[in-house]
Amino acid sequence: MKPVHIRIITSCLFGLAVTLLALLASVDSTVDIVGTGRHYTLFKMHMIKQAIGEYQTEKRTLPPSLDALHIILGSDREDSWNRPIIYTKAGTRYTLTSYGMDGKPGGVGLDADFTLDTPRPRGSRVTFSQYLMYVAPPELGFAACISGGLAWFLCFRVFHPERITKTHRVVLLVQFAALLLGTAIIATLITVLHIPTGH
Repeated sequence: MKPVHIRIITSCLFGLAVTLLALLASVDSTVDIVGTGRHYTLFKMHMIKQAIGEYQTEKRTLPPSLDALHIILGSDREDSWNRPIIYTKAGTRYTLTSYGMDGKPGGVGLDADFTLDTPRPRGSRVTFSQYLMYVAPPELGFAACISGGLAWFLCFRVFHPERITKTHRVVLLVQFAALLLGTAIIATLITVLHIPTGH
């Protein structure tokens, strides 16, 4: 294989690695509630809880179903994904549940079930793929690609396999490590601070 082909392949792999690192750096642990639909669903659950309290005060019992709250709530009893919020009662206790984005019991990330009492159950943290598909603004992907392109360019400029001798291998490894570290820091800053988008 010609040295220029080795440079191109190595630079592409390096740029791809930095792009992925930049995307991983942008993942914010707070997205598991705010900005994913859960926040609005929890708000609706609080409204339903208040309506149940009013019904319970007036009738001295829990409503048989959410349909009994029609006068208080109207027809607004759906979660953020336009599926009914599930009301189950057992004696004097009740639970309000959303099956998450997929509308099926179980699931992880955005698909995880949650209740008013347990808004962040185990497994409800947004997965990386869900973050990229549904939560992250498109500008983050653009910023990560810019970071990867910068890494590709820098790697292509620094890496010359035809110049490698036994004494230069250590120097090359140090250069690669410094390049990776520097590019990762710049990529993280660009992506996290959203520099290309101006906010």
